[in-house]
Parts: sequence; C-alpha cells; structure tokens
Amino acid sequence: MLRKPPSRRQVEPNATPEERQAALEEGRRKANRQGIIRSVIMLIFLTVIAVYMAIKPRDPQVLSITTAAALDDNYEAVDPTDTYAPGDTFFVSVEVIDFPQGADLTARWRYEGEVIRETVFESEVPGSGFVGFVLDSSEPWPEARYSVEIMYEGEVLDSTQFWVRE
Repeated sequence: MLRKPPSRRQVEPNATPEERQAALEEGRRKANRQGIIRSVIMLIFLTVIAVYMAIKPRDPQVLSITTAAALDDNYEAVDPTDTYAPGDTFFVSVEVIDFPQGADLTARWRYEGEVIRETVFESEVPGSGFVGFVLDSSEPWPEARYSVEIMYEGEVLDSTQFWVRE
C-alpha cells in the first residue's frame, strides 16, 4: 500500500512539542506569505483595470433632450415646448457629457416615423454641456407627430417626440 509523503504541515508523530509548534508557525508564515502574494496580485489587477477605464475613450452620453421655441447662445432651450405651429422652426437642446473633440453628433428628424432630414453638430471643444439643433422649412409642416433621434457614430443615444398642431 502506498503512502503519501508527509507535507510540510504534517509533523512526525514522535515530534517534540517545540517541533510541533515550529511546524505550526512555519505553516502560518507560509499561509500569510501566500495571502500577501494573492493580495498584491489582486491589487495589481485592479490597478490595471482602473487605469484602462480612466484612459479608455468613452462615448458621449445624452442627459436630456428638450424641444423649444428657440435656443440661447449656449444652446440651452428657451421656452421649452413639445407642440409647434405648422410655420414654426424646430429647436432642440441636447445636454451631453463626455463629448470628444472633433466628434459629430447627429440629429435624425422624423415625420410619422420616416426620416425627413439629418443635421450634424461638429464639436470643436470636448467636455460636457449643451448642443443645439435646428430644423426649418420653407413650406408649412403637416400636422402630425414628429421625433428627433440624437446619434453618435450611427448609434441612437436618445430620442424625443413632439407635435405640430394648429
């Protein structure tokens, strides 16, 4: 019959109490070293993940979309509304965060679900703030439900609806 060789933690049956105590302390030290090594490895792993997340470029996020009667100089909504008259110009204020420099944000305008136009906002300054879009027409808008989708690199970030009524 085969016997397993004794591990470092096992003590010979005829060992003295001092030898048993020494073996026990050695086992504790070894367990502590292994715990410290695991902790250091985990800390390095978490640090690498944190650095990656910090330097990885993030897509912009839309915090809000507000349809309005006009926009101010900072593209914030003036007189928010979700209903326009047939002869009105549509204004949309979009609050964004993490907007990269040189990126384009697109407003896809829809009438009864069909795309009628896309307008593009080209960023020259990165960061967070407001972006404005305007849609006008030389002809009166038909009374109906409209929507606008805010897109980045072909992906819809958010959308809102509004109406044209007499």
